[in-house]
Amino acid sequence: MNSQNIQYILFYSSTCQHSQEFLKLLKFSRTLDGKFLKINILQTNQKIPNTVTCVPTVFIKPNFIKFDGEGALKWLQQTILKEQASITRGQGQMPQHRNQMQMQQQPQVAQTPEQQEVG
Repeated sequence: MNSQNIQYILFYSSTCQHSQEFLKLLKFSRTLDGKFLKINILQTNQKIPNTVTCVPTVFIKPNFIKFDGEGALKWLQQTILKEQASITRGQGQMPQHRNQMQMQQQPQVAQTPEQQEVG
């Protein structure tokens, strides 16, 4: 499935703690944040599908894959982790990991017999 054809719809409530947590977490995603159609179920004149039984609820179109409640939060966390791992792979190894490898590759300095006897 072409990623350009994917659409994300979020049903949330401005008074729901889990919805607010989802929205805060969404800001950590470089690619998803601007791709969501966000629908506050408390606003008047909103058409809410019968399949939305709790918030947050995410639909991913065109296949209408649904994640809701805790499942929506877990899906978003996993998606962000995959996104960050992909970015890290694209930039090579993380600097901290590189430093550890450099330290491991440094030659060990041999101790003289006098240094070995101390201790």
